[in-house]
Amino acid sequence: MEHLLHIGYHGGQGASHGLHQERPGDQRRSQGQENQDPAHEIFFLPQAEQVEGFIKALAAEGVEAGGIYNQGVPDWHIYHHWKMLMEKMMPTKKGCPFNCPLCGPAPEYKESDCPKTREWLARSVHLDIPPQLTDRDCDQIAEGIHKVASVLL
Repeated sequence: MEHLLHIGYHGGQGASHGLHQERPGDQRRSQGQENQDPAHEIFFLPQAEQVEGFIKALAAEGVEAGGIYNQGVPDWHIYHHWKMLMEKMMPTKKGCPFNCPLCGPAPEYKESDCPKTREWLARSVHLDIPPQLTDRDCDQIAEGIHKVASVLL
């Protein structure tokens, strides 16, 4: 389990304590949110090549998870999945914002921008943690993660 690095988005109340017991020192909590449970959990594997197999193994354990950096199922939080941005699609007849007489030159966006961020995203595994999960549900998810990690990592 020492190979997993976690972050959690804390957006509401729920029962996710079992998911936080692996490496509490690696939890990333926002200030003032110590008593809130996450809306999702993200952890990072040592290598990007491990993500797909890890997710498949989690599914076999009944744990629904996904990789964030997946072109087949684009995460719209990642700018290079924004076709309208990458292809400079114009929402106005004047050509704004990319070919706009009212603005200066538009920035160039490339998929190769932000390589370190892309490396982290490629190693990430994402789990949604809805508030209706029970303590037992979260314990079962944590057990599945532990089992898969002990075999694959």
